[in-house]
Amino acid sequence: CYANNEYRHPRPAANCCTIQIKDGGASFGSQSQVTFSGQAKHFPHPKRFHQVWSSNRKGKPVYAWEGVPPSKDFVAIGMVVTSTDTPPPLDSLCCAPRRALKESSFKPKLVWTDKGSTGRPGSCWIVNELKLVHIVQGHDQPK
Repeated sequence: CYANNEYRHPRPAANCCTIQIKDGGASFGSQSQVTFSGQAKHFPHPKRFHQVWSSNRKGKPVYAWEGVPPSKDFVAIGMVVTSTDTPPPLDSLCCAPRRALKESSFKPKLVWTDKGSTGRPGSCWIVNELKLVHIVQGHDQPK
């Protein structure tokens, strides 16, 4: 999930970055066993999801989920937002090897906060150069 801090439809090509794995050994419309096993080994899916925040304003529920990496050697990349309290499918997010990442120097940018409203306090932030969303309970910027 990525965020746009403007009040217009996001333009994915201009507003976000993606990580892409290319498979030179696969034919059109297929994937080789190398890519499949490489993705599973180096960019595994989380073992489960943890709900970090929810809201139900005006009958429109929103649930924010954080992936739980398969081990301490991985970091879940991004978050998933749903309209039901059922955890998202495990394949909706990937984890990256911790050793391949560096701490971002990007200062989180506030996109939305529910200050002044009722219910569980929450806020939404852009947290890095990939423009990934991070939703937190409360109004303090994520660490």
